Amino acid sequence: MEIFQLGKRQVGLGYPVFIVAEVANAHNGSIDTAHKMIDVIKDAGVDAIKFQLHIPEAEMIPAHPKFVTQGQRSLTIEQLKELKIHAEAEGLYFLCTPFSREAADLIDSIGVEVFKIGSGEVSDLPFIEYVARKGKPMIVSTGMTDMNEIGAAVEVIQRHHAPLMLMHCISIYPPSYERMNLGVISILRDRFGVPVGLSDHTPEIYSAIAAVPFGATLIEKHYTLDRNQPGTSDHKISLEPHEWKMLVDGVRKIERAGGSDKRVFEEERATIEWARHGVVSVKDIPKGAVISADTVSTKRPLWDGIPANQLPNVIGKKAKYDIPAHNLIHWDDIEK
Repeated sequence: MEIFQLGKRQVGLGYPVFIVAEVANAHNGSIDTAHKMIDVIKDAGVDAIKFQLHIPEAEMIPAHPKFVTQGQRSLTIEQLKELKIHAEAEGLYFLCTPFSREAADLIDSIGVEVFKIGSGEVSDLPFIEYVARKGKPMIVSTGMTDMNEIGAAVEVIQRHHAPLMLMHCISIYPPSYERMNLGVISILRDRFGVPVGLSDHTPEIYSAIAAVPFGATLIEKHYTLDRNQPGTSDHKISLEPHEWKMLVDGVRKIERAGGSDKRVFEEERATIEWARHGVVSVKDIPKGAVISADTVSTKRPLWDGIPANQLPNVIGKKAKYDIPAHNLIHWDDIEK
């Protein structure tokens, strides 16, 4: 399994999940709002913040229904460079998605180290190849694609030796839980031998947290300051700042809970004493009497008595002392 490098962080199985807050166009075209979003999210514990570069005339024909609004909500490359400096100063890794060759060139020119490719571009193999030729790592979402289409994109990228991470994604806003199919994460990992993350469009934190035990190594979700504000429809499927803190906390706890070390831990010892069962007398047993099955049983607690699994080794032995009913039996209470 390959390890994917994001700045100083290694991303892959066995490493902490990398968490990305996707701004997209939730800044509504305002550079001031974009800066505020960096300031607000920096304390939530996310690892990265991601923006998008739309150049409408390079990305779509004028008749496209989003041609005008996309231009109105887009930031310039100069503004994105400014945001990159700000984000990195706050300890956040900066990502940006290009939606055209021109956008990829501009993002490359400001020193963005990794290309995030959206689901809509995966089947555009000439575009995929154009970006892959730059040799930089690529994070590729897989919404709206089948396995053959994903395989074709992977082949192009790997032919140019660009490091690759795939993102399981459902391009429904929001998707139903029945459409999430988190099991695809491990299928993609096993089939293509690359780290796999989740680009999640549900309007809550649960699917992203649940993706961790399925093997997701990167979580990306949309981020907004207020999901009820006007503007892009992405607001409705985005997490607000307080939800980001819950998401990060949940992911980190699930990571810590995901081990496979099965043994008796020292912290369990105190519980063992009162929760496990020991051998007890259920009737008075006189000194010298042979202990029979109808005079003993197993009950809580164990304390320092004979463990319940030793009951067969107690039956048939003689009592060394009088043993009153309803008492723990100790090895010193019986003859060897």
